[in-house]
Amino acid sequence: MNFSDITLVSITGSEDYTLGSMYALQRSYMELGEQPQAILVSPNRPDNLPDYIQHIYCKPFSYLEYNLYILYALKDIIKTEFCISVQDDGWIINGKNWQDKFFQYDFIGAVVPALVNYEPHQITTGHWEYWCDNHKNPPAGFQQLLNGGFSLRSKRLLELPSQLNIPLTIHSPLTAIENNTLSIHWDLNIHNEDVFLTGVNRVRLEQAGIKFADIYTATAFSIESILLSSILNVPLERIFGVHLFGLFKLTGLNEVTITSKLKSRSTDYLQSPTIEMIIQLFKQYGYLVRDENQGNIFI
Repeated sequence: MNFSDITLVSITGSEDYTLGSMYALQRSYMELGEQPQAILVSPNRPDNLPDYIQHIYCKPFSYLEYNLYILYALKDIIKTEFCISVQDDGWIINGKNWQDKFFQYDFIGAVVPALVNYEPHQITTGHWEYWCDNHKNPPAGFQQLLNGGFSLRSKRLLELPSQLNIPLTIHSPLTAIENNTLSIHWDLNIHNEDVFLTGVNRVRLEQAGIKFADIYTATAFSIESILLSSILNVPLERIFGVHLFGLFKLTGLNEVTITSKLKSRSTDYLQSPTIEMIIQLFKQYGYLVRDENQGNIFI
């Protein structure tokens, strides 16, 4: 297989994520047989950055600005026909599971179990139960969301938001004061780049010739949920990559850590069969799995 027309890329505006982004690039590069190009965009250059990873400096920025970088600036640094975006919680775990048909699509990312119907100033979202009932044949106007954290994108897709002058809509946020700290957040994250591309503006992009992966191809490319691989009948041993939504992160070249974000969702998470399956999947591929919540090491 020839991966010379792919650039692996990771973009972060936070020094806290820089090392994990580097590890994701390294692991993905190794899985593809050292043929692709690789770029890390971050505020600081890691001291041990391999020579094969090009570093581009950026000013620190928030997650909101991250979406702007992906939608409107990523095109300026990608010279190949395709790129694969990786993060500390999303990377290639088995390069042997690459399928050449992935090149037939302009965007592939893990299936998000949600269908969205967007109209100006209003978005209707159908989550888990609704998705289970309707994913094979979504109702008119509803779009299947695909994740962007670990995703394949064509150069054509990267260029279109700017070429078509598609604006990023940011609705008014909610505010909160907790522990004398003022914060803002959104209930409807339509400004997230993957919602922008695969939900809000999907029809417009398809009309311009963009092809999004079907749910079965997307699941072979990447998973966010073990349950989806079972529902869609895509065995875990055939999965090319993972995106784990910040629940598991690369903390070393051969080390994965279960984060406190998972503990905040469930105090008995280690009793979950799906979490155990993810741990076993990483162990199968030679990773050391740590639990930052309890200090455990799963060998």
